[in-house]
Amino acid sequence: MILTIFIRKLITNRKLRLTVTAAMSLVVVLLISTVGIWFLESDQNLTLLESFWLSIVTMTTVGYGDICAKTTAGRLFIALVTMLGGIGVMAYLVSLLATHVIEREINYMNGQVALKFQGHILIINCPNEEKVHAIIDELRVDNRSYEVPIVLISDDFETCPEQLMRRKNFYFVQGNPMLMRVLERANAYEASQAVILAKDPKDGHSDGLTTQVALVLESMRRKTGKKIYVVAEAVNRDSIEPLMTAGVDDVLCLENIVPPVLVQAILDPGVPAIISDLSTKLTEGQIYVSPVPTFKNRTTYGMMVEHLFAKSYSRIIPIGLIRKGRPIVNPPSSVEIQNSDRLAYIADKRRDLDEIFAKLNR
Repeated sequence: MILTIFIRKLITNRKLRLTVTAAMSLVVVLLISTVGIWFLESDQNLTLLESFWLSIVTMTTVGYGDICAKTTAGRLFIALVTMLGGIGVMAYLVSLLATHVIEREINYMNGQVALKFQGHILIINCPNEEKVHAIIDELRVDNRSYEVPIVLISDDFETCPEQLMRRKNFYFVQGNPMLMRVLERANAYEASQAVILAKDPKDGHSDGLTTQVALVLESMRRKTGKKIYVVAEAVNRDSIEPLMTAGVDDVLCLENIVPPVLVQAILDPGVPAIISDLSTKLTEGQIYVSPVPTFKNRTTYGMMVEHLFAKSYSRIIPIGLIRKGRPIVNPPSSVEIQNSDRLAYIADKRRDLDEIFAKLNR
C-alpha cells in the first residue's frame, strides 16, 4: 500500500522524481568511487570501509587527509569520478532539499500547507492581531490548552504576520473560511473547538458571514459525526438566535454585555474590574465550569455548597449551575442536581470535582 502511494507520487510529482533520481545517482557514484579507490589503491591495502570513507570525505569536501590516493591512476580516478561526479551530484541533491525546505516554510507563512492535526483549536477571522494574540495568551495559561495547536483561518492577509508565526504551536491557513476546501486544509473535521470572530466588529453585516461559517462547520459535523464546540462573536443581539440555530454553542454579544456592566459601574463601583479579573486567565481567580459527578443518592445544590465551604475547599466559590446550556445563577439550595448539570465556580485553578465530592458521593 505504502509502496503504491509512493510510486503514484513519483509518477505525478516532478520534484520528487528529481530528488529520487539525484539520490540514486549519488548512491551509484559513491559505490563506483568506493570500488574504484579500493582497486586502484590496492598497494595501500585499503579496506572497502576505508575506501568508502575516502569517497565520503572527498565528496563532502572535508578532506581530513588521514587517507589519500598515492597512485597516479587513483588520483585521476578521484579527480574525475569522486570530485567532479560526486560533488556535483551531492550539490544538486542538497540544493533540491534546501529548495524544498524553503518552499515549505514559505507555504507555511502563506497558509497553503494542508494540516494534519487532531484536537486542535481554530480561530476563524482576524479583525486585528491584538485580539488574536489576546485569545492565544488566554488559551496558553490553561493547562488543558497549553500545548494544543492553534490554527488561524483568515483571508484578511496573504502572509501571516511574523509576530503570530512566532507563537508556539501556531499555524496559519489562508483563505475564505466559508469555503469547505479552506476548512479542510485546516483539518477542521478533527478540530475540538472553534472561535469565530466578527469580520468587522463595527459592521452588523459581519454576523451574516459568521453564520455562514457556522453553517459550514455544522455541515462538516453532520458528515463526520464529530462535534466541534463553536463559540462565536456577534455584533448585534438579534443575531444570537440565528447563530445558535446554525450550530453555534455559545455566542458572545457586546450589546448584551456592555450596557449591564456600565449600569453596575454606576450603581456598584468596582464591579467592572471584578468582572474583568474573573473573565481572564491571566489573574489568579477565574470562573471555571466542570461537569458535576454522578451522585448515587439525591443531592441538592445546597448540599454541594455546604460541602464546598468546608475548610479544605475554602478557595472554591460556587456561583451556579449550567443546565441544558442555560445558566442558573445562585439557585435555591433545594434545587436537585441532575446528571447533565455543570457547576460554575470561582477558584484559583481548575479542580477535579469527582475527587472533591467523593465523600459526598459515598
